[in-house]
Amino acid sequence: MPESKDSMTIPIVFRCDPKIKEAAKKAAKADNRSLSSYMLKLLVEDLAKTGFTEIKVTSRNPERESLDSDSLLEKMKHNF
Repeated sequence: MPESKDSMTIPIVFRCDPKIKEAAKKAAKADNRSLSSYMLKLLVEDLAKTGFTEIKVTSRNPERESLDSDSLLEKMKHNF
């Protein structure tokens, strides 16, 4: 049976200060992303910066090239 989209991802849950969450929501909106997509972008950028992955994520601002979460996850599956 083919894998569903949900079976290709796993949830990550963590706690943070409500002010951090609100700031992240504003930053996500400014980057035309959901909070989840924005957090994934930050995580992947840090993993790339520290040498744990070579995947790059770009902004979703209309004037910049975009990489959506599905494309990112597909690239990550082939990288690991």
